[in-house]
Amino acid sequence: MRTFILADNQDITREGIIALLKESGLSEKVIEVKNLAELQNKLNLYPHAVVVLDYTLFNFASQQQMLIVKEKSKDSSWILFSEDLAVHFLRHVLLADPSLNVVMKHNTKAEILSALQCAVYNMPYICDFVDHILQESISPVPIPDKLTASEKVILQE
Repeated sequence: MRTFILADNQDITREGIIALLKESGLSEKVIEVKNLAELQNKLNLYPHAVVVLDYTLFNFASQQQMLIVKEKSKDSSWILFSEDLAVHFLRHVLLADPSLNVVMKHNTKAEILSALQCAVYNMPYICDFVDHILQESISPVPIPDKLTASEKVILQE
């Protein structure tokens, strides 16, 4: 069993995750952290931990800082668990680190549980909601017209 580190400053979310972990038997040890220094300390003590992070409510200075902390603890698994994450943020962090798991706080219990289970076994998980948003926001790249105006006139004749 892996240790879970809850990096979420919302009480109800922490309690909900703890209840899900107890109910599912996924973890014997759950540690709560309130800031970046505590998170780094716990990752040093528990390098194989699963981190459940609400990026929007935690004190990372930037997405790059979060990715650096994650990269330093290569054996850990991370779940981004937030109410709202911007499309550009998701695209950037998932391209930088495809091993991240993403589930939203408004997802179903089944999806949240799936994300927790995947993280335990080092498998990436992206909830349907985020997957749909990422797919929907991909706009087709316009192909520039390579013909000049006079070439177009000639072809029309």
